[in-house]
Amino acid sequence: SVFTHVVGHPLSTRSAALQRSEADFRTSLMRLRIFAEDIALQQGEAAEGANAARYFENIKAATWLAARGTLNLTLFTSAYGLASGVLPFLVLVPSYFNGDITLGVMFQIEGLLSGVRQSLDFFVGAYGEITVWRAAAQRLLALETCVMAVPHGGPMQQTLRSEMDAPEAILMADGLEIVGPSGEALLRNITFEWHPGDRVLLCGASGSGKSALLRM
Repeated sequence: SVFTHVVGHPLSTRSAALQRSEADFRTSLMRLRIFAEDIALQQGEAAEGANAARYFENIKAATWLAARGTLNLTLFTSAYGLASGVLPFLVLVPSYFNGDITLGVMFQIEGLLSGVRQSLDFFVGAYGEITVWRAAAQRLLALETCVMAVPHGGPMQQTLRSEMDAPEAILMADGLEIVGPSGEALLRNITFEWHPGDRVLLCGASGSGKSALLRM
């Protein structure tokens, strides 16, 4: 068990790094999906594509390290299992050839030793799953710590609420024009004045610029 921990201990850190890199990549893809129109309007496809490629390269590097750690652990546990199956016979064979024990007694002793070994080898066989569980548990505990550190109903939320309730909190535009990446005007001469509490309904055909207006 001690040697298994020494060989497989880096796998826990590498599994955590792999999960973190996969989460970063998923977050970047979600961000691309949510802000796809804004990215297109600002012609930021190249920069966002480079960021996504960088996150994917991090996944490749983390996967390689995790695979190497898994290979080292698998090689050790396989060698241990093979040696533990052969070692009892190597110890008992000299006594058998000397006539101290019979063939049946030798196999009975080997069966007893095999049963005891299988009872004690749970940690060795399950170490890979334990490392993955430990990495996931650490990420969840870190998330819980971050969530608990965020103040609920603190001064910042009160400030935002007071600003939204202020009478001068008005959203207005006069002669607004929104142009797409191709240079074509999506909206022209848009004028509005929205006050806190107003209910606004935007109507129009698909592609007429409703989402572009809300995301400006």
